[in-house]
Amino acid sequence: MPTHPVRAAKASISSANARRSTFQKHAWARARSQIYDLSGHVEDVHFGIELECFVPKAAFQRLGLVRGAYHSGAACPASIDTLGLGWKCERDASIDAACPSGKIACEFVSPPLTGAAGFNEIYAFVKGLKDFGATVNSACGLHVSVSLQDIAGTDTPKDVRLRNFLRRLLRFVSIHENGMLHIGGRRSRVANKYCISIKRWLDFHALKKNCTRESFWNTLNYYGRYQTLNLQCIRGPQPRIEFRVFAGTVNPIKVLGYIAVALGIVHKAANAPLAPKQVTDASSLSAVIDDCKAVARLHKALWPRPAGPKLGVAPGVWAKWSSRILKNQRQNAASFQREPSWQAGAATGGSSATADVVEVYDVENAPSAAEQTAYERWILRHDWNHLGNYVRFAISGVHRSDPYFQIRGIGSEWVRLREQRDPCAAG
Repeated sequence: MPTHPVRAAKASISSANARRSTFQKHAWARARSQIYDLSGHVEDVHFGIELECFVPKAAFQRLGLVRGAYHSGAACPASIDTLGLGWKCERDASIDAACPSGKIACEFVSPPLTGAAGFNEIYAFVKGLKDFGATVNSACGLHVSVSLQDIAGTDTPKDVRLRNFLRRLLRFVSIHENGMLHIGGRRSRVANKYCISIKRWLDFHALKKNCTRESFWNTLNYYGRYQTLNLQCIRGPQPRIEFRVFAGTVNPIKVLGYIAVALGIVHKAANAPLAPKQVTDASSLSAVIDDCKAVARLHKALWPRPAGPKLGVAPGVWAKWSSRILKNQRQNAASFQREPSWQAGAATGGSSATADVVEVYDVENAPSAAEQTAYERWILRHDWNHLGNYVRFAISGVHRSDPYFQIRGIGSEWVRLREQRDPCAAG
């Protein structure tokens, strides 16, 4: 007896669904086999920081500090490195020009640290610097490095599995880049030439799943190291991932929060079987400010409440520091939103104008060469000349009065541009 056509069609659909379900299960199993599961040994992942700041000359001499060459720092004495773990002090040309009078520009580089002991050491060292009068300004940044070997073991960029992990990491950073900018509490890192947004990468599509080594390295080499996430360090003798997105600070709780976020994003990317959709939204200051839920999204993704897994941090670390870190990051996000309009102008390359190109002229009373040089130096210190923005001033009456310049700006309007200390430097 012939089979009824409706029953035959249903049987065919059921068989197709079964095959599709089997294929999906196998595909998911293959994806799961490519992850690096850090859930059981997150406390073994090494991390470190590079902290840029300005130390008073008197304190610098009293502590017995010596500045070594860039990437070849001098060992810090026991007066500041009390446990003798190997902290180093070195020069950094990016902050030398912005150093206030009476202070010395220094970059302090930590040794590789892990777990709760590492968090305690970072807290003690940064608090010591703060107690000795160290300060920061908008030229300073703080870089967090995470060991790649502790995540990927013996895998190298030659391995597709590692390249897929780095691709997932780039996408997670693009999703949470605004949140990482907000927790810095200041806008000077937005569109900063030393940490350009990876959302501007035009050929993110070149880093496809299972991409070739050639396309992988071509993309990384083209954009260089001055990105919010620097992957140029993965080919050294001690491969690492460097987060350059964070604003400079000498607030120890803020520094611990930076480390926790960096470890959490690395952990999330390592454990994710699939890469999320990349974010290529505008990376301008106004777009970052408008993303007022960025920190809430970041916290929900890394540390869901109340009893969800806390990515990137060991249980002991979370129990001791979590409440202070979360409170500090929410306060910094509010500070980021409330930052004065003149400071927003300094970050975007404008004064009271919203255009990317601002030109102010008063040819009748041109400034002296000394005044122009001093003002150009001030612009450099305050990050006005960002990539994609151009500021040109032929100013009349540059009145230099410490600690601010007063400049006749567009039309007859006067714009006061005042240097401020890091609002979080005092706690």
